Amino acid sequence: MNFWVVVVVSVALFTIRLIFASGGETMNVQELKTVWLDSNNKPADETLIDVREPGEFSGGHVPRARNVPLGTLANATENLKSFKTVYVICLSGGRSAKACQTLKSLLASDTRLINIEGGTSAWIGQGFSTEK
Repeated sequence: MNFWVVVVVSVALFTIRLIFASGGETMNVQELKTVWLDSNNKPADETLIDVREPGEFSGGHVPRARNVPLGTLANATENLKSFKTVYVICLSGGRSAKACQTLKSLLASDTRLINIEGGTSAWIGQGFSTEK
């Protein structure tokens, strides 16, 4: 019995590590709010992309986020190449982790890719404002 518990836990941890091995950093929504909305000196070479579908995005998103659905990332990389830091958000963090992994192979190696943990759900859960 204990053997199977160890196996299941090991597989679960390995799977979680693969999902979040985005090739970039992670940041929680409080940290994002600080660097994205509260900073008076936000560098022009940073952007925030929301990789949800347009219908989800139009329901409410982090202010000043750009909608770049996950399925269109390859077509959008030309517009992202000028940024040194790309914050990536989705609903809960899964799609944005995939997006970071995809962008890692499409953008310059010195581009900071930051997956926002908890996504828009966590943003709204903290009571932070959204745009529609």
